[in-house]
Amino acid sequence: MKITACLITKNEEKNIKRCIDSFKEVVDQIIVVDTGSTDNTIGIAKEYGAEIYNYVWKDDFSQPRNLALSRAKGDWIIFLDADEYFYGDTSKNILKIIKGIDNSKNIIGIYCPRINIDTVKNIKVTDYMVRIFRNKESMRYLGRIHENVYDNGKKIDCFTVDKKDITIYHTGYSSEILKSKYERNLFLLQKDVDEGKETAQTYFYFGDCYFSLENYELAIKYMKMYIDSGEENGGYNTKPYYITIASMMMLNSPYESVRKVIDEAIAKKPSYPEFYRLWASLEHVYGSYDKSLELYKKAFELNENYNDIEHNNFEANVYNAYYNMGRLYELENDNINALEHQVKSLQQNKYFDGAFQCLLGLIKNENYSDIILFINSIYDIDNEKDIEFLVNQTAKVKLGKVLYYYENIRLNKFKKEDNKIMFTLYSNENYEEAYKYFSKCYFDEWSYTWVQFSVLSALLSKDVKLVEEIKNYVKPSFKRIIEGYFENRNVKFIKEDKADYLKLLKEIVLVKGNSIELKKFIELKNNFEENISSSIGNILFECKQYIEAVNNYNDSLKDAGIYYGMACKCIGVCYFKMKNYEKSLEYMQKAVEKEYKPKEVKQYLIWLEKKVTDQILKMKAKELLNNF
Repeated sequence: MKITACLITKNEEKNIKRCIDSFKEVVDQIIVVDTGSTDNTIGIAKEYGAEIYNYVWKDDFSQPRNLALSRAKGDWIIFLDADEYFYGDTSKNILKIIKGIDNSKNIIGIYCPRINIDTVKNIKVTDYMVRIFRNKESMRYLGRIHENVYDNGKKIDCFTVDKKDITIYHTGYSSEILKSKYERNLFLLQKDVDEGKETAQTYFYFGDCYFSLENYELAIKYMKMYIDSGEENGGYNTKPYYITIASMMMLNSPYESVRKVIDEAIAKKPSYPEFYRLWASLEHVYGSYDKSLELYKKAFELNENYNDIEHNNFEANVYNAYYNMGRLYELENDNINALEHQVKSLQQNKYFDGAFQCLLGLIKNENYSDIILFINSIYDIDNEKDIEFLVNQTAKVKLGKVLYYYENIRLNKFKKEDNKIMFTLYSNENYEEAYKYFSKCYFDEWSYTWVQFSVLSALLSKDVKLVEEIKNYVKPSFKRIIEGYFENRNVKFIKEDKADYLKLLKEIVLVKGNSIELKKFIELKNNFEENISSSIGNILFECKQYIEAVNNYNDSLKDAGIYYGMACKCIGVCYFKMKNYEKSLEYMQKAVEKEYKPKEVKQYLIWLEKKVTDQILKMKAKELLNNF
């Protein structure tokens, strides 16, 4: 029994050694078809005794693969991409597996589990690919891209091998290099169309490319064409539905339209966990939080027992599912479960800023030393990348002493010094010193960030000289805000000032919390002709300043008009977060009375019925639910 290993290459010097090392002990011949390397790929391949064939690239991946097959002498072929390799010592099982199926002549190939690794996001996704097959003259690759091997142009019957016996790792599609690959693939697919060679598979790969390039309308169009064709794509039959659903959600398609496709997808593959995650996400968006949580749990249950050759996209989104479950638990004031799930999310993808920001929001009021201790149970302070992440994340929320701790490690251990030092000073209320740095950057670069924090540092320092200096170098909106806040002048703000005012407000909330400075800055809303209280309430709610949020939402009611019910819901949610369930119920009732009845209001009424202890209030919640 002889085995030939084949590769096609171009500038793969970083990958080819690892690839060949993973199978060299089990093969009798190594063939490398090179399509124009300018690095040391060929030199490395020669060190392993590989036969080298040079091939002029002709915008077709099948052609060099078929050249390799025409030179193969083995009874069986191993054909990997150069950025793939057999994990551990699993290649030692190949000969035994081949011998076990060799007499079954109807089995032509072997489906091998392949783990695709995004080295940037540290995410792994499993699919199954034909990487081992019989050597027959009739076996040839078809397809300009995403080429597959066929026997006389027909799909081949394959044996599916278990992960514990053979596993292939693939590193070539990390997020940092995907865009260029998809743009290349679009070019090659278009050549097929121009030459009249398009097939249902062409639609599939068009849809895949457009989805990855965030052109969701075209992704939906081509995946619909593929689904309507009735074509099957071994291991990827779920992907057209996944891409269609995800694209529709990105485009904010109506709930009923998305649900229809989800139902079709589940009917086709009821054991596929990713469909339930997408459904959970849809329910989350539309306010059915209990239903969403139930569906996330269903997705995890299915994933735990999943054993199918279908590409399991849920693996890539486990961190996101944990994150969203954490958010759902937090909405219901179950902060223990919320924290647990954000930690689980970070254990899957520790550089996911969404989960980290939620985690900080849950623990930021603890003693700063306890916060640091908790964070250090997840991250390694001797890892420069970890420290860089922690500095960036704590700088976002101006978590003063915690930011100082990690910035100090960054400076002393890793000798990194840059503009983070000024955010550290600012977050620790050393405004005069922070102003020196911010204003210098502003006068050098004139960027929005530097002017924003120059203004903030000057205002919060209460230093007249600093305020006067920066006032002379800022645009009119900032000048009016400075005059209104610092000089107590009755300056009229115009509509164009609103965006700058709200950005400054959010930063003051983050660094000063519920303070005199914050209250004074909020009072500037009266300088606007329009009522911006609702916008202020949204920022305060986001920053968990619920008392001030309630005050501003209440101030918005007199001008709310058709949005009166929505404003009442917002007040009700604030009281819910403060665990004042009686007041929460009062405002949810006002929302319902104004015919504001989205699923979110119904969800809060369900929770309120459980949480209120007074029987009369329980009955009121139950009566209000009859309106839905």
